[in-house]
Amino acid sequence: MSPTAGAAPRTAAGLLVFVLASLVGTGAVVTASPGAVLLAPTVPLAFLLIVVGEQLTVRVSGRLIAPVTTAAALGLVLSPIARDGEMLTTSTVVALVWVAMLVGALLAKVRGGPVVEGSMAARFLGLATTAVLAHAVPFGGSTIVDPGFAQDRHRIGTAVALLAVAATGGLVERLLEAVTAWWDERQPWRAVLAAESGVVAALSVATISSGPLIAMAYLEIGWLGLPLFLLPIGAVLYTVRRVAAIRLAQSQALEALSRLGETAGVSPPGHTHRVAQISTRVARELQLDEAAVRRVRRAALLHDVGLLGLPGEPLGGTVATLPDEDEQRVAAAEQRILRESGVLGDVVPIVEQVRTPFRRYRELGEAIPLASRIVRVASAWDDVTEGATSPRAREVALERMHLGLGYEYDPEVVDALAATLASRR
Repeated sequence: MSPTAGAAPRTAAGLLVFVLASLVGTGAVVTASPGAVLLAPTVPLAFLLIVVGEQLTVRVSGRLIAPVTTAAALGLVLSPIARDGEMLTTSTVVALVWVAMLVGALLAKVRGGPVVEGSMAARFLGLATTAVLAHAVPFGGSTIVDPGFAQDRHRIGTAVALLAVAATGGLVERLLEAVTAWWDERQPWRAVLAAESGVVAALSVATISSGPLIAMAYLEIGWLGLPLFLLPIGAVLYTVRRVAAIRLAQSQALEALSRLGETAGVSPPGHTHRVAQISTRVARELQLDEAAVRRVRRAALLHDVGLLGLPGEPLGGTVATLPDEDEQRVAAAEQRILRESGVLGDVVPIVEQVRTPFRRYRELGEAIPLASRIVRVASAWDDVTEGATSPRAREVALERMHLGLGYEYDPEVVDALAATLASRR
């Protein structure tokens, strides 16, 4: 989870989803029926809140979400808004949401904020799905929102129907986001789905449920329902953004520590980040959960910091067994640097065991975390390949790894490494 400052990535799958959203949005604008209903107070208020919502995005698990946008748009889509006997049509409400989101995205871009086309498009297509279900699909002799929640209709049934169509739109958004992430990042589905759980799922549920609440309250309090029910969403968003800022600061501290080895010459340029990438792929191949994968990555980024405690010439990041005296210096340096950081305590035991050969686990029963064994293999692999990706480099590196199989390296981890390499050919 991180705040949204900085450039946002543009992806091929995301652009494809954006093109689809553009076609739907443009079609809605062309076929919209502007009229007196656009002057109903709720319409311009919702439009403004959608624009504002695009400025209040937050990145969670790699997903850029806009809870205020979604909640305000759902309020607009699901409320039985009418003026002079005229109601919003499906195309009109979809067009309003699309134009408001475009204006909000443009404003965010001008302000230097992130605009992820794929995320915005997925958000819009989810809302468009809800609009079609609410305004165009027959329900109880009319539609869910027409005419103004028919008086002879059971209120509980209407509330359930509103929640159902809002949830359907939310599922469409999350599915598009997941497919986009899977396509662009080539992550296993388990990792993709894990990113959709936790904070993302909690925020989605809170946001989706606010739409039906705004709609049900519309007949009683009108446009006041929008700010009233958006207040809790805003409060939650504020908290999430604060937590995201803290995690970003921790991530930046981690990145700074990871560069110490390269700056001091104890690690080759790019070594730690290549090891982190390899370790992450191997951890996922071994089906570790996402929390464990993140620990493996952090440990990989920091696995060479202990070498800063060695005098003399740099060792270049090698994980070969060091003399006992040097091992003690490395361990002391690791404890001094990592434990005193105050935020990396969970990776210290992993980093401390990276240089422990696998035979001590197999022969002596020494407790060597799986994460340490993963980073050891990944680091040894990069020591040989030095970032080269040619078939010959891979062949030579695997031969070296197999020479130390069961003695230096965990066979299960080496097999997982080979599997990840095979899948990326």
